Amino acid sequence: QINRFANNAKDNWFSIDPAQMVGRTQRDLLGEKAYAGSLPYIEAALRGERQVFEREMTDPKGVSHIGQVNYVPDIKDGEVIGFYALIFDVSSLRAAERAQAAAREAAEQATRAKSLFLTSMSHELRTPINSILGCSDLLLGQFFGKLNDKQYEYATLIRQSGEHLLKLMDEVLELSKIEAGRVTVSIEPVGISGIIKSVAANLQPLAEKYQVTIDARNPVSEEMTISADLTRMAQVLINLGSNAIKYNRTEE
Repeated sequence: QINRFANNAKDNWFSIDPAQMVGRTQRDLLGEKAYAGSLPYIEAALRGERQVFEREMTDPKGVSHIGQVNYVPDIKDGEVIGFYALIFDVSSLRAAERAQAAAREAAEQATRAKSLFLTSMSHELRTPINSILGCSDLLLGQFFGKLNDKQYEYATLIRQSGEHLLKLMDEVLELSKIEAGRVTVSIEPVGISGIIKSVAANLQPLAEKYQVTIDARNPVSEEMTISADLTRMAQVLINLGSNAIKYNRTEE
C-alpha cells in the first residue's frame, strides 16, 4: 500500500504534486476516513480481485465530485505485487441519471393524474348521456303522443348520437392502453352502404345548420362489406364529414 507513481490528474483532483506522492502510504494520502471506507476494496484488490466503486470527492476549489474508483490488480508471475487506482469523474453522468429519473417520475405522475381526470370525467358525462338516451327512448316510444315523420327522425338521431357518445366514453377510459401501445380493435364485417347512411343521418342536423346538402348515394350494393372496427370507422367518417360541413364554402 505504498504509492509508486501518480500522474498529473492527481494534482487536479487533490492538489498534490505527483512527485511528492511517491513513497507515501494509502492511509496517508486518503486520510483516516476515506482510507477506512476504501480498505475492503484495497484488500480485495491485493487478493487479485478487480474492484469498482464510487465515492464522493472534493477538489481543491471545494467542488464536490462523484468519482468512480477502479482498483486493478498488478499481477506478475501469478503474484499480486500491487494494484492500479484509476479514477473517473462520473458527476455529470450521475446528475443526468438523477434528472432523467426525476423527469420520468414527473411524467408518471402526470399520466396518473390524467387517467384519474379522464375516469372522473367519463363517469360525470355518463349521467347526462344516460338521461338523453332515456328521453329519446320515451320519444321514440311515443308515450306522450304520436310523432310526425320529421320528429321521429330527429328522435332517432338523438338516440344514435347518444349511443355513439357513450361508446366514445368507453374509448376514453382505454386511453391508458393507447398510450402504452396496447390499443385493441374489434375487426368485423361492416356494411358500407349502412355506415354511410348512418353517418349521413348523424350529420344531417349540422348540414342543415350550415345550409349544406349531403349526397349519401353510393354505387355499392347493400351486401358489400369491409373489415373494420365499426366504432372507430364511424368516428373517422363523422370527423371528416363534420369538418367538410363546417368549412364548406359557397362557389363564387
